[in-house]
Amino acid sequence: MKKGRISKDEENFIKENINLDHNRIATELDRTPDSILDFIKRKVAKGDLPTPHWLDDSYIEERAHYELTFRPSWSELQ
Repeated sequence: MKKGRISKDEENFIKENINLDHNRIATELDRTPDSILDFIKRKVAKGDLPTPHWLDDSYIEERAHYELTFRPSWSELQ
């Protein structure tokens, strides 16, 4: 199984197949499902990827937290 950063080719594969289940994408890329899920969540939160239909509603709170912590004023709020 691969480790480390996701390459541009892998990122493009994920973008093209975003509506596949993250387990299937992980199998195709020979990566762990958790690493693919984390990557997709991070990219969706940043707005780099559309939200796949299989991503559940509980992710909304996680996305809001991610967006808040990457705002320039976050260090001042802490």
